Amino acid sequence: MPSLSLDPTQGSLIQQLIHAIQQAIAARQLAPGQRLPSVRQLAAILGISTFTVADGYSRLVQHGVIVARRGDGYYVARTPLAPPMAPPPVPDARWLTDHRITPGPEVVQPGCGWLPSQWYPTQILQRALRQQGREADCAIAYGHSAGWQPLRQHLWQHHEALGIPVDPQGVLLTQGASQALALVVQSELRSGDTVLVDDPGYCNLITLLQHAGMRVIGVPWTAQGPDCAVLAEQLHLAQPKAFFTNPRQHNPTGASYSAATAFRVLQLTAQHHCLIVEDDVSAALTQSATPTLAALAGLEHIIYIGSFAKALAPGLRVGYLLASEERTDRLLRYKVMNAIASSELAERLVLRMLKDPDTPKEQQRLRDRLLRAGERWQQGLEQIRWQSFCPPQGGLFSWVRLPEPHQDALPLSEAALAEGLLLAPGSQFRVDAPATPWLRCNLAYSHQPLLDFLQRWARQQEGSS
Repeated sequence: MPSLSLDPTQGSLIQQLIHAIQQAIAARQLAPGQRLPSVRQLAAILGISTFTVADGYSRLVQHGVIVARRGDGYYVARTPLAPPMAPPPVPDARWLTDHRITPGPEVVQPGCGWLPSQWYPTQILQRALRQQGREADCAIAYGHSAGWQPLRQHLWQHHEALGIPVDPQGVLLTQGASQALALVVQSELRSGDTVLVDDPGYCNLITLLQHAGMRVIGVPWTAQGPDCAVLAEQLHLAQPKAFFTNPRQHNPTGASYSAATAFRVLQLTAQHHCLIVEDDVSAALTQSATPTLAALAGLEHIIYIGSFAKALAPGLRVGYLLASEERTDRLLRYKVMNAIASSELAERLVLRMLKDPDTPKEQQRLRDRLLRAGERWQQGLEQIRWQSFCPPQGGLFSWVRLPEPHQDALPLSEAALAEGLLLAPGSQFRVDAPATPWLRCNLAYSHQPLLDFLQRWARQQEGSS
């Protein structure tokens, strides 16, 4: 490994690191195919943060300058160099779960938002692919702008059975729940509008709203859902146009609305004519039969968003929204402007998977597996005397508090990355990302090694204080 020197004139530490590696490759000090130091090794060599090295490596991977080999580290690409990279933005707390960042092959991801690949029903997907491949019509042309009609029909019938009074024309398929949220922002809101979000809440939604010019206000969460006293106050004072909320298997806390909270939220928002955008992307992971807000109050003042990413196949990028027919027409116009249509091929595959006779038992097996993982995790936290926001309720996430007196999870996250663990500090799930002693843990990845690390880190902090 040649001696790399960081040039302060190149900007931030990430920019300096990227520049130094590109210069070494251009000067043939790093040869094509040569192995690079690990994240921890290079951080120690240069005296910089492991976050900085991991981010620099990830950006170089994205631009084809280096390649990541799972389980074997980073290597200089054998192909010609990509054009010089534009200076990257300075990373903030949201970098940790930015889905555009390619995690290194050494990193385990208890801070991520998806299941391990082996937890998904791959055999069901493979059957769907084989069946689709045998059809003469392989869905290679543009599909219907509202989405493939048989899947929309299936969703209409499914949600009618769950008590949501949706019109068949009120079902709109999207490229994942992320596009559904973006369409709601474009269609229903304008720059300068005030909106409410869960606090903590979905980090990508917060960023989306801020980039769209919204005034974003967080409503604190309790173990039973949002604090209704604060919600009432903000509805009165701020006059928000919409409240974006995740009532079941909340991301990031794992909590769900109680019945009393659900009725109070519906009462308050109706009084103030505030649109509810109900994010229910983890519905398939929900053990209880708790009704949705849309089932309790209908779709006149609610837009309901769902997805197949959490339990079926995230790579297919199929989501949907339910709304009144008038709103759906408006949302459809924005979908056509943005993407013409969604992928009919992906939508056909999703419907085949939903109709596969093995799907119900596979989804129940997944729910049971997450429930057991949550029980083991809660027991482990109690043994090391760490606090969870609420006992896991069968979903994907646990919201964990650092022991006193620690008030910022970022230093812990940096220490974890040095040991190959990518955590999600709680600041990224809050408006304006203030320091917070909480972090989100994905129960599918939260095993004994993570508990051992948390306990070891806490003891090290006690010893150094």
